[in-house]
Amino acid sequence: MSPPLDFLHATAHALATLTLYAPDHPACAGVVDGAWDRLENLLQENPAPRFSFLKDAVVYGNLPLHDLKNWTWSRRLSEIGVQRLEVDPEVGRDGLVAFLQDVTARLPGQRKMDGTQTDHPGIRWGVIGVKGQEMDQWDSASSATIAYKLGEEADVVRWVYERAAREGVVARDEVETVIASLSVAMQADLPFLMPLLQLTDQDEYRTMHALNVALLTMTLAESLGMGSQDIHAFGVAGLLHDIGISRVPKQLLLKPALDAADRAILENHPSEGARILLARKGEFDLAAVVAYEHHMRPDGKGYPVIRYQRDLHYASKIVSVCDVYDALRTTRTHRPAWAPGQALGFVEDGAGTVFDAGVARAFAAMLRRLDNRHALTQGAGSPIPPTAEV
Repeated sequence: MSPPLDFLHATAHALATLTLYAPDHPACAGVVDGAWDRLENLLQENPAPRFSFLKDAVVYGNLPLHDLKNWTWSRRLSEIGVQRLEVDPEVGRDGLVAFLQDVTARLPGQRKMDGTQTDHPGIRWGVIGVKGQEMDQWDSASSATIAYKLGEEADVVRWVYERAAREGVVARDEVETVIASLSVAMQADLPFLMPLLQLTDQDEYRTMHALNVALLTMTLAESLGMGSQDIHAFGVAGLLHDIGISRVPKQLLLKPALDAADRAILENHPSEGARILLARKGEFDLAAVVAYEHHMRPDGKGYPVIRYQRDLHYASKIVSVCDVYDALRTTRTHRPAWAPGQALGFVEDGAGTVFDAGVARAFAAMLRRLDNRHALTQGAGSPIPPTAEV
């Protein structure tokens, strides 16, 4: 068993034992020693390990631990506020003991906390909150909100798109890393997420847009009651929906206006993206469908133009809404960013023509439910911009 799995299993064993016996019972000392031994082994491999506990998954660093899918303790820890756990290299046994005792006290059926905060030397844990590019100094108290940023993930997405441009290849492992991290980020409230993923450099538009669309797609899929496998697959499709753009010359993307020849090149990116993804022989079949369909519309005015109208895949319908909303909310070379209410009004006005009606309504309801503090309902709908320029 790998050191991360060893440590988590030993920690779960220690927590289970501490719920049954008083702290001075011999059984408790034995399980704590076992957890400490596993932690020391883990620190030899990784001097600063970090874990994220989701409802049905555990993420170690940026990678999901597939052996712990649907692990009972992941849900239990998440529900009591232990969504993020980080260990410093200088942690001592006392710090681990303080952590175990504090977490045990928060488990259902244990003594109630008196409201005080307990320091855990070398161990930081708490709920997940998404911050900006610069992270605040964390409070070491157990109730701290742990800042989570996506800088590393942005680097990975940038590399994925650059490699697709050079070689026409997309690597599965890198995509899985990013989706795992976005699953962690989804634990935070949407108001924290969107400011984090705002465009900071026009050159970085595709990187941040891919992250935003994947995150919005996964959040919408979850709000629609989809299972974890579908949420994951839809997130991959959202992340890679514009992979064909990697083959479009950068200078064309930075033009303030496009002529007919430019538009023909740009409108080929769905077909190019589908070709890149289908080359992976089954790894990205759904993403390939979405890459091909995400600019198609119910009224038949999108692209690529097909001879016979047909219903789009449900994932394409979801990604299409998330794609346009995020694009409108971002400053582009040919127009300023739209206000949240204006962009949301566009989505609602386009229900049944630009977008699938049911999906558009569900998206609007989701944003209002998650973030009514940001006045998303303000602003009237606006004329539909040319699809290729969104």
